[in-house]
Parts: sequence; C-alpha cells; structure tokens
Amino acid sequence: MASIQLGMPWLLPTMGIMIALGALGQINSWLVGPIYMLNVANSEHNVLGSKIGELHPKYNTPAFALIIEAILVSIFCLSTFVSPSMEAAYWTLTALTTLCYFIPYLMMFVSYLVLRKKYPDQERSFRIPGKVLPVVCTVLCFASISFAIILLFIPPDQVDLGNLIVYELEIGGGGLLSWIIGDLLYLRAIKKNQKSVSKVA
Repeated sequence: MASIQLGMPWLLPTMGIMIALGALGQINSWLVGPIYMLNVANSEHNVLGSKIGELHPKYNTPAFALIIEAILVSIFCLSTFVSPSMEAAYWTLTALTTLCYFIPYLMMFVSYLVLRKKYPDQERSFRIPGKVLPVVCTVLCFASISFAIILLFIPPDQVDLGNLIVYELEIGGGGLLSWIIGDLLYLRAIKKNQKSVSKVA
C-alpha cells in the first residue's frame, strides 16, 4: 500500500475516518435540505397545506415534513427492485437524484435571461456586467448542465443495469413524474391562494 511505502501506516485508517465523517455530513445535508425547501415553499405558497409547516410540540422539529420525505424516499427505493443488482439500484437512484437536482438549474438559467430582458432596470444585489457576457455565461451553464443530463442516460459499462429500455424509463420517467407532480402542486397552491385572496377582498 502507498501509506506503508511512505512510512505512514496510520494514514489509511485516518483517511477512512475522514471519509466516514464526510459521508455523515453529506447525509445530514441531503436529509435537512429537502425539508428546508418544503417548508420555504409551503410558507410562501402553501404548496402542501398548513400542516406540513407545523413543528413537533415536544421536539420542535418538522415531524410531518420528515414523514412525507420518508414516504417519498421509500417509494423511490422500492422502485429499484426491478434493478438486477444492488449496485445497479444505487447507480439508478444516484442518477435519478442528480436529474431531479439539475432540472431546476436549467429553469434558473432560462429565468435569468428572461428576467434580465424583461426587467433590465430592476435593482439586484449582483449583476453580470455588459450585454454579451450574461448571455454567454448563461448559455454555457445551460449547455454544461444539459450535457451532464445526457450523460445520465448513458449507462456505465462497469455496472450491469439490465435492460437498457427499463433503465431509460426509470431515469426519464422518474424525472418527468417528479417535474409534473411539482408543477401540479404549485399550480394547485396558486389557485387556492387566489381563491383565498378573492374571498378576503
């Protein structure tokens, strides 16, 4: 081993401990991040109802939101049973998570160009100077994310993912389903908020 050849046998277990701590931090981020997003979206537009933002009376945690997250994650995990191996299931879940993570970025880059053109005089905390540079940066970012999404649909040779069509349907169908559900919940919340405002008026 390289650590023994360098005369540092303690290096390998130290790196193992650091990797384990890093993994725990990453897990904590992935657990708390979606809950924070749900609470913010719900507080602004009441996307999932008032109950989801309620905190547990004893532990002061978003218990109901955590239950919803656990149910959604369980559904995604159960859907991987069609995968030929645990390695294939892990890769599929990672690819699907990355896809759902990248889609909002594509929307964000397009929204930037639209808002920059529609409201050019709007005061912003940060502004990319010039007229060409904002377009170039946005197009490059959009192209890079799009290329990364395309790569998700190309299965690696090192992992046996079984039927290619099933894999493509899992990734594409899962991403499309998440997108549709998110849009439907948002549109439903907008309609409910408009009705509430009209009743008050």
